[in-house]
Amino acid sequence: MTTTLVLEPTNDSDLHLLLSLAQRLGVKATASPAAKLSLEERERRFLALFGSWQSDESGDELNKC
Repeated sequence: MTTTLVLEPTNDSDLHLLLSLAQRLGVKATASPAAKLSLEERERRFLALFGSWQSDESGDELNKC
């Protein structure tokens, strides 16, 4: 089973540390530059996701847990 874990280091030093740790653990690590999205695109993606949750339980029922 493949699982993807997204880490967002704030500087190159942290990136290299995370890549080194992955290598020591023997797990595959791939680094790719973060996409630069406009504010409008981020809002569009958020709103597309916002109403997508579907469940038999209401929000109030989920909030009780």
